[in-house]
Amino acid sequence: MDAGLDIESHGDEDIFAGYAPARALRVNFNYLFFPGLIIHELAHYLACVLLGSRVYSVTFWSPKGGVVVHQRVRPSSSVLISLAPFFLNNLLAFYFITAAVDGYGFWALSAWWLAFSLTIYSLPSMHDLHMSMASLDRSLHLRRKQGGIIGWLTALLWYPVAFVLYYLFLTPLLVFARNRTLRIAWFLIFLLAIQSGVFSAAV
Repeated sequence: MDAGLDIESHGDEDIFAGYAPARALRVNFNYLFFPGLIIHELAHYLACVLLGSRVYSVTFWSPKGGVVVHQRVRPSSSVLISLAPFFLNNLLAFYFITAAVDGYGFWALSAWWLAFSLTIYSLPSMHDLHMSMASLDRSLHLRRKQGGIIGWLTALLWYPVAFVLYYLFLTPLLVFARNRTLRIAWFLIFLLAIQSGVFSAAV
């Protein structure tokens, strides 16, 4: 990959390829739950636009996933670009879940379908997570590279932030992202959190 480019990719295949239910049904989840994948890539794209990263090419949907190729930016922005789908997809899923609970008939079923689609594709791909972790490593390296007391001081101050992001946020996401069943479990966890009023209490 070009040193000046970053690639946000949702993998080279359907994220549920090889999953027993998908094999049994002979279905590609990218077809069945396409809105989640499209919004996932759209979130990457919008984050690039907002953070000033030039986008060279976008594939919002394909049978093998989606890809956003963009200009490399500073590490903090790169992490936000990689993780943008987690926030946008879940935000939209929250809306559709609340609508589904209060709705009925075809609209309610459509809302549940959209919410499930958005949630399972909200989790970063393994590639997204690796990009985020690499960006955090790069941010520490750049701070140390400044040299002198200021460089080491900024690196020292940044270490706790990097630690929290790396081990308390990205690592749990890594566990969910690499396991197909846990991707589905994330929808149930998110649903229970909404119904228990966790988000209402936070607001």
